[in-house]
Amino acid sequence: MAQRFGASQANFYKQFLKDLPLGMAVLRLNGSRVSKNWELVASNSKASRLAGDSVESFLNLPISEHYARENPERIEEIYREAMESRHSRVLGHIRSETKPGASAMLAVSAHPLDWNCVAILFEDVSELNQTTRRLLDTESLLDQMCDSTQAILWRADPVTLEFTRVTKEARDILGFWIERWQSEIDFFRKHAHPDDWELVRQSCALAAGDGGKQQFDARMIQADGNARWFHFYVKKITLTSGREQLAGVMVDITERKRVEEAARNLSGRVIRAQEDERRRISRDLHDSIGQHLTGLKCAIGGIMRDEDCTGSLREKLRDCVESLRACMEETRSISQTLHPPILDLLGLAPTLRSYADGFSRRTGIRVDLELPEGELRLDPTHEVALFRVAQECLTNVQRHSHASSARLLLAYGARAVVLEVEDQGVGIAGDLLEGLGSGKAESGIGLLGMRERINELKGKLQIHSNGRGTKVRVEIPRYAAPVSISNAGSSQTVAATRGNS
Repeated sequence: MAQRFGASQANFYKQFLKDLPLGMAVLRLNGSRVSKNWELVASNSKASRLAGDSVESFLNLPISEHYARENPERIEEIYREAMESRHSRVLGHIRSETKPGASAMLAVSAHPLDWNCVAILFEDVSELNQTTRRLLDTESLLDQMCDSTQAILWRADPVTLEFTRVTKEARDILGFWIERWQSEIDFFRKHAHPDDWELVRQSCALAAGDGGKQQFDARMIQADGNARWFHFYVKKITLTSGREQLAGVMVDITERKRVEEAARNLSGRVIRAQEDERRRISRDLHDSIGQHLTGLKCAIGGIMRDEDCTGSLREKLRDCVESLRACMEETRSISQTLHPPILDLLGLAPTLRSYADGFSRRTGIRVDLELPEGELRLDPTHEVALFRVAQECLTNVQRHSHASSARLLLAYGARAVVLEVEDQGVGIAGDLLEGLGSGKAESGIGLLGMRERINELKGKLQIHSNGRGTKVRVEIPRYAAPVSISNAGSSQTVAATRGNS
């Protein structure tokens, strides 16, 4: 049975069409195979300028034969095919004069809509890159009109969020009858995921309060109890009656979320494998090479104490002992850098204090520490991730910033842990920061590694740099229950000792 079509449905299309940066019109075929009974429901100014303001003008579009992918004489049939098959159809191309002596090539296509309607879309394909960007900008609007099987279109009261209209895909995707969506009190709240409801409520309130179009990801609970992810687009509209409504579309992105989760899990396994290997190498350096070097030092000391050892030989052996001492220090430093045992024994703050002390001795860069009073233990995964971020940040300060000092802050909140590393150096180039945002390898393996660690823990990484310094801020949720330990930290300064290795 055909869906009823009235003034509110026509106004709905008009409201969306007027904001589109592309030319679009909506024809209603009325289920009739006779085009004279068809109706032009809506047409924005761009479509009217290109085609006209009547059904007949859209049946006689000047399709270019050279570029046409469909016979121009079949335009009427193509509209009908798009509606009946529920699949988009391409008509061909037309030329439009943009200014005297210049023209643009426009692709014309037909897309099935609800209520026996067809959308005619005019897309500028003369500059493909610009067209692509515009399509992305309008994706939220096109999704709700182009392929109705991929999304749920709805309207709701802006105050109560009670649904006043919802398309049949709501039943197909979530399993609830349409009548239940529209009649059950607090349906939205009851069937949104409890962890996401506050985000849904606040975003809808922003849209209702003239905050503009809102976009967000949230889960809905299906009739069988499973959760599905949706990308929401919500906007306030005004019906012809003057009544305000929230118009929204929910695009199912469950599969995309599964892929993202699988990618995070893979990244997490790689990171954990790296940490296990670092821990093993660190232990081997300490327990094997370190012990052999200690034994060798003791053996040389025994030779030096032998009464048959000559003075000149003792002098040479002293040089050997000094070289051994340097090797032992370097081995200990490498072992600590790979995986400091103090991190497993005492926790993050004591480890940062110890690492900053050694960093200052090695580099001559002062590190001002702001550590929490009364150390609390976190989940080992969190502690390792934050330590690696601090280690990478200080390494970048040494290699790139040309700064003489840095500040390292660690703070524990009730729900999150914050780590900040700041310097007053030369800053980070803009293209590197842009590359970090897009995941390009040119932005540096270290920066991308930090982002991967924080993403795995569902945290936030922010980098601010203005040419007069850089500030890295990391915030991660605090999942593990805190366990107090005795050694407390306080704000202090690790002084640099230049010239020491």
